[in-house]
Amino acid sequence: MKKSAVIVCNNKYVGKAIIALKIFKEKNSDFDLFILGTKFSKTSNHYAKIHKIKLIEVNLSNDFIYLKHRPYGHQYPIECFYRFYVPLAL
Repeated sequence: MKKSAVIVCNNKYVGKAIIALKIFKEKNSDFDLFILGTKFSKTSNHYAKIHKIKLIEVNLSNDFIYLKHRPYGHQYPIECFYRFYVPLAL
């Protein structure tokens, strides 16, 4: 691995993440591209593979238990907490 560009999102935003990473790659050819999230569909996996972007599925709900019961937990989806996992995922 050279350098990494990572976008964290749910399956709904994989298409937009692929576009953003492809635009980034145009000027940064020395980066490997990744999308990190909880669960991705077969379609998302197919398109990511076509564009040479690796999808990494990790369920962080065990690491962030009772997220919905925390005072600010309702404001942020679980994907917001994946940035803490990026160094472990790559």
